Amino acid sequence: PFVTTIAADATICNGVVIIAGASIGERTIIGDHAFVREGSTIAEDCMIGRGCSVGVGARVGSRTKVQTSSGVLARMVVESDVVIGGHTIVEVRA
Repeated sequence: PFVTTIAADATICNGVVIIAGASIGERTIIGDHAFVREGSTIAEDCMIGRGCSVGVGARVGSRTKVQTSSGVLARMVVESDVVIGGHTIVEVRA
């Protein structure tokens, strides 16, 4: 059973899809039409921009900004205080 956690003071904008098992931290903003996959964790004070995707099991650290139409792909770990520019894909390479 997946448990989805969304902090009471998080902002979830229009058209966002959050799959069961995701966790959204305090004061985090998820922009319009973003997609947050199962098992992903977005820490506190983050900004996930319009049209972004956070993949299965990905982790986004505190105070991180993922700008418009970017993707943090499956199993990727983004540390705290990072800015990922618009239209960027961040992935784990095997």
